[in-house]
Amino acid sequence: MKTIEEFLQGKKLDQNLCEDGLFLSEQMAVLIDGVTTGKWNIWYGKSGGLFAKNVLMNFLEEETRKGKEIVRKREEEAAIRAAMEAAGETEEDEAQEASGAEEEEVPQEVPVWEMTPEDFFHALNKELRKKAEICLEEQQEKQLVQPTYGLIDIIEYPRASVIVYNDFYHEIWSYGGCNCRIGGRVYSHARKLNEMHALKRAQFLEAEIARGKTIEELTAFDTGKAVIAEDMHKKFYFENRDVPDGYAMLNGYKMNSRMILRYPVKPGTEIVLASDGYPVTGKTLAESEAALASLLQKDPLCFRFNKQMKGRGPLECSYDDRTYWRAVV
Repeated sequence: MKTIEEFLQGKKLDQNLCEDGLFLSEQMAVLIDGVTTGKWNIWYGKSGGLFAKNVLMNFLEEETRKGKEIVRKREEEAAIRAAMEAAGETEEDEAQEASGAEEEEVPQEVPVWEMTPEDFFHALNKELRKKAEICLEEQQEKQLVQPTYGLIDIIEYPRASVIVYNDFYHEIWSYGGCNCRIGGRVYSHARKLNEMHALKRAQFLEAEIARGKTIEELTAFDTGKAVIAEDMHKKFYFENRDVPDGYAMLNGYKMNSRMILRYPVKPGTEIVLASDGYPVTGKTLAESEAALASLLQKDPLCFRFNKQMKGRGPLECSYDDRTYWRAVV
């Protein structure tokens, strides 16, 4: 795969608060969109989305390093076997063969890019859970929060949507709300529940304006966002569940393999991975940026032309962090 262009932009002035991440290696491109909805800063003072993004980025870096070592050992073993075969030798253990003892099979390690989609996303979710529990235990020592998922509000769980291009399988894998483009076709993974909440917010803001509120006042305090807060809390109970409004989200708690989406990609195809900070997944970064800029100019509160569950806040450049990656594979 060959990267054509990539871009990552946090919505806030401080880019260290950006909850999007883009991990690139020779074998994989992984776009991570951390999601924050809670109010606590229990994750080492970071938002849940930022914590999740950092955990997953670090995990991919470490697993890629391990994967390179696995490949190196494979190559060494293959070279040894080839040399033995050339010399007419075999690897059979004559003593073991004579005694009839059976050697116990040891599960073979595979590089992260050779994992199946199910194993890959389960590994990400397991790592998120592990690091979250460590953090909660440390917070418990400071008497700030209980050290278990079961005793913190579900709204506080660290969350992330993840979309992957895997060059080993020549496939795109999606788990969550990020989008992709394969050739000329866009695959949107927008959630129905989000659309419902965005519509409710939009209707309330229209009513506020009819009653005399200004866009400036609503930007300073988004009453529409406050109105859907309870609905937002309820929606988390639909995560990773096989129900009509269920949706995929890594949260360190549950993960549903049936919700993984897989798209085969033919060699030579141009693809795009994009977080949902782009309302339009364009053919190019310039096209995507232009569409976003136009919508933000017409609708900075994101309740008319680009209905979202939040708008562009004070001192923010957009309504959400955004990431775009385009490549030919």
